[in-house]
Amino acid sequence: MRPVMFPSTLHQVGAGTVSVGLPLLQFGHRETLRQHAMSRRDARGDTRSLKPCFRVTAAGGNNEVRICTNTSCRKMGSKQVLQHFNELVDLSQVTVSECGCLGQCGNGPNLVLLPDERVLRHVSTPSQVAQLVKRQVVGGESAEKAFLVLQLRTEGNMAYGNGDSKRALELYGEALAMGVLAGRNLLHGNRSSVRFGLGDIKGALEDANSAIEIAPDWGKGYIRKADALEAMGNDEEALEALHAALDKDGTLTGSKEYKQQLKQVRQRLGLIISESAGDD
Repeated sequence: MRPVMFPSTLHQVGAGTVSVGLPLLQFGHRETLRQHAMSRRDARGDTRSLKPCFRVTAAGGNNEVRICTNTSCRKMGSKQVLQHFNELVDLSQVTVSECGCLGQCGNGPNLVLLPDERVLRHVSTPSQVAQLVKRQVVGGESAEKAFLVLQLRTEGNMAYGNGDSKRALELYGEALAMGVLAGRNLLHGNRSSVRFGLGDIKGALEDANSAIEIAPDWGKGYIRKADALEAMGNDEEALEALHAALDKDGTLTGSKEYKQQLKQVRQRLGLIISESAGDD
């Protein structure tokens, strides 16, 4: 598989502006933006654990998309943009992450492409992300195909939400059959949940393991695995999966559902005493 390349055909159409086929995308002077972003964070005393905007950390200078999730961009939907990229690119070829302020906050959501340090602004919808991805080959796939898979997964989610689990299973299967790598872990994770609900525990575990194999840093894959292992009566491995989920996704510490599941597994293993044990 040939390496993924970010667009190299951007052309200057005005002072500080670059056209990439998206409306109102701007490319600011990289040193000015770097200094501006760092000074803004220093002035606010921002200690959030976000990656520096421009420091290239990927091994070998691999391609990376960093999306600002500071206050202004987050209000403009940058968290959703982060999700769109995760759904439309092959995560084995491109790293997608969040970062701190990129400056010009009123023009967000903002993102930067590394290692080229190209800053793009006003990127807010799935179609805009798809147009951007279209300028490159994503794991040998077209962005249009990846976008179609996203649509199928969305339809599957809607079917599942409406109680039609069998239809959701069909849609997830149809999307997986297209062989697109982008977002494949999400499809396996969703299908694992549906299979679990339909009583196909073995199938649910298979999908959970597939999701983990594709995206080992995705915490929800381990949650799906723990669900299936619990249903099989394998609490020891379920506990390992739950610990792995927390290791990959620290936000689970604030999840009541996760903490309750962890507590129940630990109680069954005799690692903690049930609250009702001292009532006699």
